Amino acid sequence: MILLDTHVLIWMASDPKRLSRNAREAIRREREHHELERNKDAREKTGVAISGITLWELAWLAGNGRIQVTGSVESFVRETASRSWLSLLLRRLRLLLSNCRRAFRKTQRTG
Repeated sequence: MILLDTHVLIWMASDPKRLSRNAREAIRREREHHELERNKDAREKTGVAISGITLWELAWLAGNGRIQVTGSVESFVRETASRSWLSLLLRRLRLLLSNCRRAFRKTQRTG
């Protein structure tokens, strides 16, 4: 999995040539690998992701005129978060925390 920084996401959308050829190629390969993966567990570990703070940063940048967006800031952020090829790391973090809580409770009962 590749975790994109905010500026990389912005450059991908607005000016991909600002990214190095290696970076563009790595992101493309990871997207393709994710799309081809059939095993659900393996699919969870592949792809391109952003963190929740990236959405906040996008909203701040758009709201303060640092980046130009069409439509409202809210719709721009919502659309970014819903892109099919982009995984929001926050969703995975919630799942991870849930699994950790269950494992901890099980350890408390048996330990």
